[in-house]
Amino acid sequence: MITFLSSKIADFLYKRKIITYEYIEICKYGYEVLFFNFLNALIVLLLGYVLNKLLYSVVFFFVFATVRQYCGGYHSNSTVFCTALYITIYLIVILLTTCSVTKIYFNIITDVIFCMCYLSAAISFSPIENANKPLSDNEKAKHKKSSIILGILLTLVSVFSYKVNMHISAVISLTLFMVTILMIIAKHIGKEESS
Repeated sequence: MITFLSSKIADFLYKRKIITYEYIEICKYGYEVLFFNFLNALIVLLLGYVLNKLLYSVVFFFVFATVRQYCGGYHSNSTVFCTALYITIYLIVILLTTCSVTKIYFNIITDVIFCMCYLSAAISFSPIENANKPLSDNEKAKHKKSSIILGILLTLVSVFSYKVNMHISAVISLTLFMVTILMIIAKHIGKEESS
């Protein structure tokens, strides 16, 4: 559906001479990414509303979308699998954030550990390129710097928000930790494919 709609828009723009033939594929890919991200945001916000966790959902979406834009990570070729994985990660973060066990085991130390895991991965691995979106050396350097700066800023927000709202702090650090896992998976898959 998303691919079909993206193709139709690209064809429409080409027929109206808004884009040239060389840009049809780029335009299709761009609209696919746009619609896919919109769909993911909509799903997370609807789930947040249904689960009565809308604020946590907004924080999750902001952290996940912003950080992944610069650091990259695992990407599936299937949009259905990718959406299912995204929803699963969201539900894990929300479940862990709001369950009673978290109040026992989540503290400022675990918060900092999760954030430091992300920063270590960002320094070591980022950006992890998507095969459909190669980066120049200059873009790679900017993405690495952005992913590290974002990690530092989000770590500070997470630590300082801990006393005010431990759950917001948990959403931030757990989301960063999940992004870390996606980066590690992408690096592991990349090593397997190159050997």
